[in-house]
Amino acid sequence: REAAQETPLDRAVVTEKTELLGSIRAKKQRCLDLAVILKKEIQNAHMRLGEECFEDELTIVKQYIEILGNELRLGAGVVANLLEEQEIPIEQVAADHQKQLQDMVNELAVPLEDRGRTQIAFFGITSQEEDTAPIKSAADGLIRSKLNRIQGARLIRTSTLEKVLEELEIDHQDFMDNTAALKAGSKAKADYIITGMIVPMPASYIVFGKVLESKTGEVESVAQVILPKSQ
Repeated sequence: REAAQETPLDRAVVTEKTELLGSIRAKKQRCLDLAVILKKEIQNAHMRLGEECFEDELTIVKQYIEILGNELRLGAGVVANLLEEQEIPIEQVAADHQKQLQDMVNELAVPLEDRGRTQIAFFGITSQEEDTAPIKSAADGLIRSKLNRIQGARLIRTSTLEKVLEELEIDHQDFMDNTAALKAGSKAKADYIITGMIVPMPASYIVFGKVLESKTGEVESVAQVILPKSQ
């Protein structure tokens, strides 16, 4: 029995189907690329602001990456690499240090709890030693996370604060001088200013922060913690 001859219509259907499948795959790949970028951004915020922030969103976008990776038949190894890929390195501190830093942050933020709508300028914890980078990162993240949970509190954008420092020619190292901190905070139209520093000692690190009231210049709160160096 002779095979049926392919008609022009058959060829057109095959061509259209191939082009459609190619278009669908390209769109899925684009969705996957965007999902990986989104995962990095959420993961960065998750690490900066604390473990409780964006946890559900991170789980959802990872599941979406897995689904798309399977549909595109990328293989388990490739999908695993996409899930592990990070934009910034994770800097962790010991669990006991994390708890001590959280206690310090909670104490520091007490005066801000019932102030209603406020503008807060947080210039970050100052550190001159490279080995304190994980502590600085953890402290900065915990403070931002705490402030974001205070009703009515609004953190002034970091880019805005950096622009203010540039205009005033003030360095982060100047912030332990209240005059410099108040000048920068006033320029940024902040109601409260938060600064802090890590001081390395022979066997420990002293981490402390303070909250300044912008208009009066009064110190609203001071908190510190001593973190022993690992042996």
